[in-house]
Amino acid sequence: RQRLHGVAQQPLRQIYQQRAAAGTHRWTLTNYPCAALAQEADMSLRDFEDFVYAATYADQPDPVAAWQAIHDRQQRLVDWL
Repeated sequence: RQRLHGVAQQPLRQIYQQRAAAGTHRWTLTNYPCAALAQEADMSLRDFEDFVYAATYADQPDPVAAWQAIHDRQQRLVDWL
């Protein structure tokens, strides 16, 4: 079973390694609100969903613009430093 999984994943691993070596591999990591994470946070699932969506600006009309504004502010601070 593990061997079959490894064989099936080989083409994806090869693509990943090629892109990583070329510096073109892009990825992101995020929390997906689920019951287990809500429980760890001592929150209801609904409250935890709202928390995660607000923290990632997913609740904004234009989340990309919200993140761009943060980027722009950080860049001004970097330039100042």
